[in-house]
Amino acid sequence: MSGAEETVAALRRLGDETVDRLLRVNDGHWQSLSESDRRTVELLARTVALRLLDLPARRLAAEAAGEREAHAALLCRLFAVPEPAPPPAGISRRRTRA
Repeated sequence: MSGAEETVAALRRLGDETVDRLLRVNDGHWQSLSESDRRTVELLARTVALRLLDLPARRLAAEAAGEREAHAALLCRLFAVPEPAPPPAGISRRRTRA
C-alpha cells in the first residue's frame, strides 16, 4: 500500500471515528428517536463523512507519484492524522501480485 493509499485509509478511519463519537455524545439528546431513525441518522452522517473525503481521495489517486506523496503529507497535516512511515531502505511500497 502506498503512502497516499495509507493516508486515504487513515482519513476514512478518522471520518468513521468522528461519526461514532458524535453519535455517542449526542445519543442522550434524542428523546424520541426510533431505532430506525437512529440508523438513518447514522447512515446520513457516514455518507457525509465519506463524500467529504471522496474528491480529495480521487484527486490524490490521479496525481503523479511524486506529487501524490507530497499532497498526501499535506492532507495528513490538514486533518491531523499521522503520516505513514516511509518504507525501510530498499523496500518499495508498490503492490506485488501473488
